[in-house]
Amino acid sequence: MKKVKPIVSVILILVLLSLPSCVMPSVGEMRQEVMTDAIEPLKEGGTLTDNRHGASSDGGSPNPGFSDAENRILEGLVSMEEKISLEGLGLSSDALRAAFCRVVNYSPELFYVSSTYSYSHIGRDITAVFPSYLFGKDETEKKMAFFKESVRKLTAGVDPDWSDLEKAIYLHDAIVSHYEYDTEHENFDAYSFFKTGRGVCQAYTLAYLAVLSEVGVTADIATSAEMDHTWNKVMIDGAWYHVDVTWDDPVGNVPGESQHQYFLLSDSGVDKRGKIHSGWESVLYESVCADVRYDDFFWKDVMTPFAPLGGEWYFISPGEEETYLCKTDFVTAENVTVLEGAWDVLDEENMIWIGFFSGMFPLDGKIVYNTGTSVMEYDPADGSSTLAGAPELGDSRIYGCYPEDGKIMCVLSREPHSVDYTVVPVK
Repeated sequence: MKKVKPIVSVILILVLLSLPSCVMPSVGEMRQEVMTDAIEPLKEGGTLTDNRHGASSDGGSPNPGFSDAENRILEGLVSMEEKISLEGLGLSSDALRAAFCRVVNYSPELFYVSSTYSYSHIGRDITAVFPSYLFGKDETEKKMAFFKESVRKLTAGVDPDWSDLEKAIYLHDAIVSHYEYDTEHENFDAYSFFKTGRGVCQAYTLAYLAVLSEVGVTADIATSAEMDHTWNKVMIDGAWYHVDVTWDDPVGNVPGESQHQYFLLSDSGVDKRGKIHSGWESVLYESVCADVRYDDFFWKDVMTPFAPLGGEWYFISPGEEETYLCKTDFVTAENVTVLEGAWDVLDEENMIWIGFFSGMFPLDGKIVYNTGTSVMEYDPADGSSTLAGAPELGDSRIYGCYPEDGKIMCVLSREPHSVDYTVVPVK
């Protein structure tokens, strides 16, 4: 029998989450030609600036959204195989390109996979793909251990009995309140995001996808080439919604603060009232976000993370005259108590900033929040608020608080929503 030697072609592809697809020139009949595509990585866009002043899984398991070829590629990449056999699948070079892009774009744990791969083919049928990896196996294992531990820490507070909505909002707030936008545009993947605490929209999107997957919430990625932006779609009770974690964490958000303007929006809701999302495509699932029930939900004005305690979810609701500590079951909400506190304008007599600039989280059966000068604890058992402690203020005020390694950390600044702040522990 005459043996046919496979032809090996090399193709360079930059897998960019900000683009709806990976487009390459057709190989055509020049199958041994080296093809390259120099798509520019996303350098701009994907963030908001807040100028207000007082006003995953282990990977490798079959993905039900993937084709047989994509799951075979996924399994090979997770195992860091040098050659992934694709014989008998009838893939063309274009189909391989699309499959490779979908797998890498949808898998946060594949941060170590290079954008360059080779493939062999007989005729027009692909027989194998030869991936390239950014790191050796030993280094990748160390980085993967950190990646998994980061996902574990973020999801450690999730109660398995929570609804998907509760899991989604808790993890949304965990990311928004502890990470920040990378204004240097250096960190694009979930590993770099976890390692540095900073990232662009792709990093936010992949990190949120990783933690949602870890707790069993179905999610996807939406990309818009015309916006140079990417965000998530999340399935709640069988319906799809947009969640833009990046835009809920605008530049000017301080640690311990979490906005909810872009949480669980419909297609129409995410493209109105200045939300200006347009031209998106989904990476994995063909989905329409038709349910509008959360487009104008009460959480759109909530600036603190939601704090779970004793089967209730607490949040701070700023009012025109008074600020309330509230609780909710995410169907209705009720006021619990009035919160006292004001933030004076430094170097200006008899002037205050309008707003209540607090973080909030549960600790030892109580709800912790801050005023401008101290950290307070609210006890649901008797409805009392008592002093928990205070940092050394210096020439600043407290504009947020959050827990870290068993300590209460305070964000100190001279004014609200300033990028010039310091973080100190409460004594």
